[in-house]
Amino acid sequence: AQVAAAAGAAQLDGLKRQRDAEAAAQEEQHLAAARALEDKLLLLRDQLHEKERQMAELHINHQEQMTQLVEAHGVRLEDMEREHGQRLREVKDHSAELSAKVEVLKDALADARREADTGSFKSKRDYENAQRQIERLTSQLTEAQKQVVSRDIEVSEAKAALEQLKADVVRLELTS
Repeated sequence: AQVAAAAGAAQLDGLKRQRDAEAAAQEEQHLAAARALEDKLLLLRDQLHEKERQMAELHINHQEQMTQLVEAHGVRLEDMEREHGQRLREVKDHSAELSAKVEVLKDALADARREADTGSFKSKRDYENAQRQIERLTSQLTEAQKQVVSRDIEVSEAKAALEQLKADVVRLELTS
């Protein structure tokens, strides 16, 4: 009976060792899986930090580009304002010259018509010359008036383009 008890105890002891060995192997597998997960988490964390760094760099580059764009538009705006001011002065001067020319032509035309109406011509040829002078002055007057209107349109278009550029600069400054 003692032999049977010893054999049973040995068998129990063997089962216990086998169970302990299986438990140790399973625990080792769990630890290996936990280490693998921890390694994956560390890798993901490193990747996340790299992405965050790249995004920060991209944001900084974008900000720098927007700043450069706004500055370039600002310089362009200043140039356009300067050019516009100069062009406006030129157009106003030319318009004033044209207006003066219109007045001179109106006076000359009125004088020519008065002279034609008085009939104080020595010959038919003088009368025809006066009529041609009236036609020429009328044509010059019409052309000068068209040029004044054309210059006014140029000024309006330049002002509109300048205002649009100013609006673009403001919009860019707000978005950057």
